[in-house]
Amino acid sequence: MNTHQPGVAEHLEAVAKKAIISNVDKGLVNVSLKTLMTRLAAEFDRFVVTRTVVFGSFARDTRLPAAMDPKADVDLLVIFRERGQQPAFYIEQIRKVLELHYPKAAIIGDGKTLSLQSLQGRVDLVPGFDSINGAQIPAPGGAGWQVSDPDGAARALKEKDATSGGLLLPLVRLAKYWNALNDYPFAPYELEQRIVNHRFAFSAKNLKAYFFDFMRSQQAGVGVAPAKAERVRVLRRTLDEIDQLLLAKKPREAVQKIEALLPYPEKLLG
Repeated sequence: MNTHQPGVAEHLEAVAKKAIISNVDKGLVNVSLKTLMTRLAAEFDRFVVTRTVVFGSFARDTRLPAAMDPKADVDLLVIFRERGQQPAFYIEQIRKVLELHYPKAAIIGDGKTLSLQSLQGRVDLVPGFDSINGAQIPAPGGAGWQVSDPDGAARALKEKDATSGGLLLPLVRLAKYWNALNDYPFAPYELEQRIVNHRFAFSAKNLKAYFFDFMRSQQAGVGVAPAKAERVRVLRRTLDEIDQLLLAKKPREAVQKIEALLPYPEKLLG
């Protein structure tokens, strides 16, 4: 009889596997995106909008299933040919197209993006234009423009994932899952960039070591609500306690703590 009980490492690996969007769900999202991009192209000829580009976590394959991150979205960059206007000008043009083709959908703007919430999920449309320095997108709050390099971000993540033996993408997904469970102490993209820039202080290459090393080093930024900052401190203490339990040869208690920290997503069983 097999009496082997899954350990901390096995639990992290199981959760990381569930954090990958299925090919079926990816296909549904892609169909929805293709329809949206076709409608944008029909309303904006190529002399107004030069192209639309899917970017962000969905393009980098770090977006979580909706059951693990209710705020998960897809980012669509809408590149305008004309320059010289503030972001609100271009956002209003996009809004008119969305209201025409998605009259029953929720359309919400924050000055920087325009969110389309439909049955297929949420798409954040970001206006921009090309420049010699890269794509220009709205700055925080929609006051002016800032340079963005989505291709560079995707390339840096891919390169570091390769050097880690394919462990960085699972780590990103686990970190984002913990972040969503704890009311987002970190902005998801910021958390991803922290992982890409993190210098791992060990040679062992396994998911448990990567997760513990990175998450144990995290501190909430300035301005984060006290309750969220406390959750980051609890995270670090819990990881220390798990390692202490493992050293004391108490694997069952260690597994209970990691399961409480990162519960297996029941809605994704199967």
